[in-house]
Amino acid sequence: MTPGTPDELPDFWESADEIEGVDINVQQVVSDSGRVGGDLLRTWFDTARSREGVEPETVKALDKGKRQVVERLDFLGFIATAFEWITQQERKLAGQNPEGFADYDEERVTWEELQKATLDKFGRDELTLNTMLQEFDLTEKSPPIPPDAVRCLTIHTAKGMEFPHVYVVGLAEDQLPSFQSIKKGDHSREMQEERRNCFVAITRTTDTLIRTYADIYFGWSKQPSRFLREMQLV
Repeated sequence: MTPGTPDELPDFWESADEIEGVDINVQQVVSDSGRVGGDLLRTWFDTARSREGVEPETVKALDKGKRQVVERLDFLGFIATAFEWITQQERKLAGQNPEGFADYDEERVTWEELQKATLDKFGRDELTLNTMLQEFDLTEKSPPIPPDAVRCLTIHTAKGMEFPHVYVVGLAEDQLPSFQSIKKGDHSREMQEERRNCFVAITRTTDTLIRTYADIYFGWSKQPSRFLREMQLV
């Protein structure tokens, strides 16, 4: 891989232009890599560790990472090394930049669970970096939901799901159905789509269903949704 212009660089390199605030100069890395057969990763590691201002523990992590990912293609080992280094940085900077690592613990747990699920699916010996990245790209990244959590979902997000107890809120004219669908008319394609959305919403439950509406939304008086009338509830 020997990209020659910034436009040809993979997306990864857009976030690889500094470490610990020290400039790496990715374009210089691209140029220098030509002297080692276009090996961008090897050149990046060598350039990063040689920059003045990079802390000794970071140099050690870079050397270890280079051996893992460049020389042995041990990307799982490299991931572990990266997490070790980030955890060191979190401890070192505790109190200096509390917002910088606010989501780190949660995101690390999410990553580790995704990695474990991918390893369980393919096996360590069969898992390639390309396969792992594809799995990560296609998998939901949200942290696991606690069993006692109350989930707030849009109708579209809730499609295909079921819950013991469901509350459908906003069943008022101009809300569900929307103002735009009302303008199109009660027999329009848009209104039929809203009617289908309402059906999806009320069929997500297995035990109980609560449907609600308010008299005022955003300061404007509203009537109960026509869908409630069609259900003979108002």
